[in-house]
Amino acid sequence: MFLVFREHRSRLTMSVFEVSTIMPTFSLISLGCPKNLVDSETMTGRLLAAGFEFRDAPPCDLMILNTCGFLASARAEAREHLAELVQWKKRGRIKRILAAGCMVRHEGKTDGAGALSAEFPTV
Repeated sequence: MFLVFREHRSRLTMSVFEVSTIMPTFSLISLGCPKNLVDSETMTGRLLAAGFEFRDAPPCDLMILNTCGFLASARAEAREHLAELVQWKKRGRIKRILAAGCMVRHEGKTDGAGALSAEFPTV
């Protein structure tokens, strides 16, 4: 709960607002090279600064998969993770999934912007 004081026409009024104390939660999986790890740490820092709470594993409001797109095996690993995360979302353990990283950029350039979105429409 917080209070807001306003002055209007020389009168001081007070309003009381209820604020949810529930912080949004997130979890993150980082695949690939050390650069991805740095990017994952940057995303984590920004989310924490924005008021999110980190969770080691679901359940969570937001699951981030930071992908690697350099090797075919890395892209296959990312797809396996995405498929598993989609199942977790269907079971209600995750509310939203965000795919980030090299694979997302690579797929957009080589397979068309909607390739990954078509394969995983809930991501």
